[in-house]
Amino acid sequence: MDVEKRIAELTAEVKRLNDLYYGTGDSPLPDADYDALKDELAALVAEHPELEPADSPLGKVNAPAELVGPTVRHARPMLSLAKATSEEQIRTFCERFGGQVFRVSEKLDGLSLSVVYIDGKLDYVATRGTGTVGELVTEKVRHVIPGLPTEIAAPGRIEVRGEAVMLRSVWAAYNEAHPDRTLTNPRSGAAGTLVLKDPEAAAKAERLLRFFAFGADREGVAVEIPAGFESVAQYVGASVAEVMDAIHEIGGRRDGLDYDIDGAVVRLHEPAAFDAAGFNSAEPRGAIAFKYPPEEKLTTLLSVEWPVGKIGRVPPRAKVAPVFVGGVTVENITLHNPRLIRERDLRIGDTVAVVRRGDVIPFAGRSLPERRDGSEVEIVRRRTARRAVPSSRCAAPARSAGV
Repeated sequence: MDVEKRIAELTAEVKRLNDLYYGTGDSPLPDADYDALKDELAALVAEHPELEPADSPLGKVNAPAELVGPTVRHARPMLSLAKATSEEQIRTFCERFGGQVFRVSEKLDGLSLSVVYIDGKLDYVATRGTGTVGELVTEKVRHVIPGLPTEIAAPGRIEVRGEAVMLRSVWAAYNEAHPDRTLTNPRSGAAGTLVLKDPEAAAKAERLLRFFAFGADREGVAVEIPAGFESVAQYVGASVAEVMDAIHEIGGRRDGLDYDIDGAVVRLHEPAAFDAAGFNSAEPRGAIAFKYPPEEKLTTLLSVEWPVGKIGRVPPRAKVAPVFVGGVTVENITLHNPRLIRERDLRIGDTVAVVRRGDVIPFAGRSLPERRDGSEVEIVRRRTARRAVPSSRCAAPARSAGV
């Protein structure tokens, strides 16, 4: 493998996906795939630091290439979090801060916002933006987050930080009502809603969001989250065992929630300890995000549909042999876009891993080419037909290897 070439390819792709997500609120890849690309880039750069490009996205807050609207400088940086995917990494984090108390909370899969009040009146709402400078979205929020308090019973400057999310039920209802303008997933729906130029029209179309607070402060000193806000579920513990119990508790209930969470945040509970831990260029050292692995099950890809609406195409979708994953029986999955089909080399008749990350519509995480028997059919978009279904496969749903 040409390592320098691969680093350049991954750098360009991660930046392209960042620009898409923060520019239009949508991304052609699931979040788990984006993480995999960025992790591969980080691993290669760690082995070959001299090959890291000057415009590398590593070690920086995920952000748009430029902020297009009015901006405001955050009183404290809004940073990304270091990521953990194993219990051992969580144990190492906790042991680094022995004797401290930890707070574990849901990591909502939405859009981070800073909501600022002056003497009880809403002053402004800003996105995370670059981490130090956010884009003002106050007027948009008034339309699309109707539940956000416009007044609180607290003097001085109060900043509430949290996550704006699109509920799964809202996302599903919106897509059903707007088949020609479907949203890829609730996370993209939340981000896309706040980049729309006409938030009033978005509100009328029931493209509404909810805000969940995870912290508040007055002039940098932590305070209770003001009354009127919905808060993320939080647990407090002083031992590794208590932290892991909380992570498992949150993970065990996520499929029953009406919003997506992709992990649990573990942080030092005491503000003084958190501040004393310090920061690096893009992450606080006193917090880490545990990412839950996506649940996946194997089944057979039976057919592919290419829906065409009145004003444009909607993402291709596939029929699969019924499989129970993430608490539901799945028979339909999204393929997101033709590029994903090509990159994963998906074929009709393939054994595929169906992934459900809490989204209402599961997707094809990967194919298993080693299970092919030669009868698989390449997926080709047919301009004159709405479905790509080989006759030999239509009548053979029972051949669902690995289900």
